[in-house]
Amino acid sequence: MANSENGWPLVVEAQLEPLAWLPNNARLLAGPVAQVLGYVARQFAARVEPITSTSSFRPKATIGSGSTYSNHASGTALDMNGGRHPQGSKDTFTDPQVGAIRQILAECSGVLRWGGDYAMPITDEMHFEIRPGATAAQVAAAAAALTTNTPNPEEDMPLNDADKSWMTGEVHRVVLEILRAPEFQLNDIPARVLAAKVSDDTGTLAQTVRDARQIARRTEIAVQNLSS
Repeated sequence: MANSENGWPLVVEAQLEPLAWLPNNARLLAGPVAQVLGYVARQFAARVEPITSTSSFRPKATIGSGSTYSNHASGTALDMNGGRHPQGSKDTFTDPQVGAIRQILAECSGVLRWGGDYAMPITDEMHFEIRPGATAAQVAAAAAALTTNTPNPEEDMPLNDADKSWMTGEVHRVVLEILRAPEFQLNDIPARVLAAKVSDDTGTLAQTVRDARQIARRTEIAVQNLSS
């Protein structure tokens, strides 16, 4: 059976797993390969940039005009946002984005290769693939490690404007509840300190929400104790 450039056998549609949450009907080799590259896609969307287009499995695709089969033909490669990062172009990502990409790759136990590391003139920064020499057992181990050791990627997603707006509103709502409580009408030091923390600094908003709720719970307990 023919292999793609990285040594993995060519596949057919029946061997693929759809990643329905990605655009362009993305499909990858089912199992650990889809798990690892799916992880990369989720982290890319969360930590690098939103994904607007993909290219994945392409039956019997070759590299350029040659006879070597592309890793897309084995379902072991995924392109993301090709319009922004066309093949042959370099430095299409910012330095912080490249840093995030390298961190994501490191989290995958060394089984991946990024097209941004190809030598010019065929650099391919949209492209992520199972690296040549990576065995099925190594990819399976990488997938298992991601499943057991990696938190939900949504927990690491940067705040967008909608998140920031919601959190700001939540902070103000909780703080107002505290300030309206009878116990805090006089000498309200905790609530005033808490209110002073409310700002547009997204780095403190989440903790402020937790602090506010904790003080609100203490207030509720105090009220119950006074009433008993």
